[in-house]
Amino acid sequence: MIQFLVASLLLSLLLTMVLNLLLRVPGVQQWLDARLDAVMAARPERNGPTRSDDGPRVRVFVPWKAMLIGSIVLTILVNAIGAIG
Repeated sequence: MIQFLVASLLLSLLLTMVLNLLLRVPGVQQWLDARLDAVMAARPERNGPTRSDDGPRVRVFVPWKAMLIGSIVLTILVNAIGAIG
């Protein structure tokens, strides 16, 4: 069980780092944005507003570091309580 936990934590950290480093490569964000625009353009129109390129862009804040630290702490806490009880 401990080996699975260690492997799971290490793979989670590795995947998070790889994805974050990949987004820092020049051109990747623009490529992903173009692909997402193409996919969204192919979908049928919903009732929501459409995106206009002349308006302000909205930045979405995703606290991935806090979520990762919280996940590790909660995993260790749950496993420690399970081992004691």
